[in-house]
Amino acid sequence: MAFNIFKKSASAADAPTRRKTEERTKEIPKRIVGVSALSLPHTTEKAGVLGAQNQYVFKVVPGATKYGVRNSVEAQYGVEVEKVRMITVPSKSIRVGKRMGERPGYKKAVITLKKGHTIEMGA
Repeated sequence: MAFNIFKKSASAADAPTRRKTEERTKEIPKRIVGVSALSLPHTTEKAGVLGAQNQYVFKVVPGATKYGVRNSVEAQYGVEVEKVRMITVPSKSIRVGKRMGERPGYKKAVITLKKGHTIEMGA
């Protein structure tokens, strides 16, 4: 008896080749904010200037996305976010004595809030 690996089985031949359009238009489930994407507020002189323009800067976890940051800010601070911009700061080489080291990079998010919403940053 020879094996025919290229022959379709009876169950595969009966199965439809295309999915129904109803299956394609499934509603995307709302993301659950279980773990906060925010690490800590990024307090610099430039971040202070942006605060006057209703923009706030946060350090975020490396795998964070714009949607995750938006959901985390809205859940944690109870405000509405208009826009999120992400910035990845690269790592840099530093010298400690005669040894070379590396200062780790990080990721930060600049969050613009809708008018009328503010975040109180503890000074």
